[in-house]
Amino acid sequence: PTNVPEANSLRGWYDAGGATGSQFQSLSGGMSAPGGGRILGDRKSLEQARVEDVAEGIASGSAYFVMRGYITFMKKDKDLSYPSDPETKKKVTSTAPGLWHSESTGRDYTDDEIIHRYICNMKVADYSGSEWMSAFDESGVVIIGRTAGEMRDLRSNDPNLFDSIVDDCYFRPYVMKVQVREQEYQGERKIRY
Repeated sequence: PTNVPEANSLRGWYDAGGATGSQFQSLSGGMSAPGGGRILGDRKSLEQARVEDVAEGIASGSAYFVMRGYITFMKKDKDLSYPSDPETKKKVTSTAPGLWHSESTGRDYTDDEIIHRYICNMKVADYSGSEWMSAFDESGVVIIGRTAGEMRDLRSNDPNLFDSIVDDCYFRPYVMKVQVREQEYQGERKIRY
């Protein structure tokens, strides 16, 4: 239609080389170079992965597939990160204001020594469906463009900017390497992505 400004704008972008010049951000899921290196493997839709890889993942412990998808929602009502031991990356617990304890190493840390790491719960979609997935620290930095510590500070000091940055991650194309595995939680078996 020639009388729709949005259609004319899109056609102009396409004719100017937008279709071939578009850059897609690659999410490694921590499986390749941090910051999103080249992800190798056959791309699958979520539906193909459900049919093919879920059964394989259950049988072997885990399976991987590569997909092109869009983040449609990210849970931001709770923290997007957890405080971690700088050596093991495992969660630490608060023992007093400004003090943290690592169960894995038995060491104590101050606020300045711990590192906040991402654990993002997000809804990812492609043309065949959608699924809840988790992205961890390296992938979180690629998606959000800031460290978990920076986002934690923003949440406290500038909640509007925090929301804006998270919302800006939605509906951008990402190429992701996704792990599928079965996990048991409170006696229930669930498939995790």
